[in-house]
Amino acid sequence: MTNEKDKSSLSKDFEELSKLVDELESGEVDLEESLAKFKHGVTLAKRLKKRLEEIENEIEEVKTDLDENGD
Repeated sequence: MTNEKDKSSLSKDFEELSKLVDELESGEVDLEESLAKFKHGVTLAKRLKKRLEEIENEIEEVKTDLDENGD
């Protein structure tokens, strides 16, 4: 199950990704730095996607358990 550390990590990653997007959209970052930030953003997005899929699977497991046990 999701614990407090996971929630904190998810929040931090979302916040960092949002900040990167804002920086890139501002147009005030040079090309070299933009590329580095873009690569880091892709890494963050992949990590977030994976964790969100894991959470979705946990939710499905709980729903299945509830359906099977009638709880």
